[in-house]
Amino acid sequence: MTNTLPAQRAPHLSHIGRTDPAPFRGPQPERLGLYPDVERAVGAARHAFLSLDRMSLETRQRIVEAIRGVARRDAAELGRMAAEETGLGRPEDKTQKNLLVANRTPGPEILQAEAVSGDNGLTLTERAPYGVVAAITPSTNPTSTIFNNAISILSAGNAVVFNVHPGANRVCNETIRRINAAITAAGGPPDLLTAP
Repeated sequence: MTNTLPAQRAPHLSHIGRTDPAPFRGPQPERLGLYPDVERAVGAARHAFLSLDRMSLETRQRIVEAIRGVARRDAAELGRMAAEETGLGRPEDKTQKNLLVANRTPGPEILQAEAVSGDNGLTLTERAPYGVVAAITPSTNPTSTIFNNAISILSAGNAVVFNVHPGANRVCNETIRRINAAITAAGGPPDLLTAP
């Protein structure tokens, strides 16, 4: 005798983090993800996540392609800015890292549902988003880290709050601004990437 349970839909994630202490009063697209404190950055990212969670995988694919486009278009400029601000590395190496991330970081295309059938029935595995992810950036590779994290975290359907290294604050904030502008132009919600 086997114990089987009826199939159930995974619970919706809107209950996560409901006790948000942030004085968040709705998205502020003009901020392009940059907020004066952690609480507001988290509140904005949470709001963006809830919007993204209702969007299709096709929309996520458009968003990720827009991020890849920014990384390719601005690789050299952001690489130069990172080397100048941090005093670390060579601009041409940072440019190559930005391009590598744009071209090789896996996106939503790897998130396929899997079905396994056997003697005990059928198992369907569908990956679900988690919510808001916290990320930190190093001073050594600030822009490529943001591009990589944005592609992988958003591909999975999550939003992200970055705590950027103080030695790379300006270039990280500029990278976040450019990515958020591309996301909204591709039909995504504002503030999928935020930083205090």
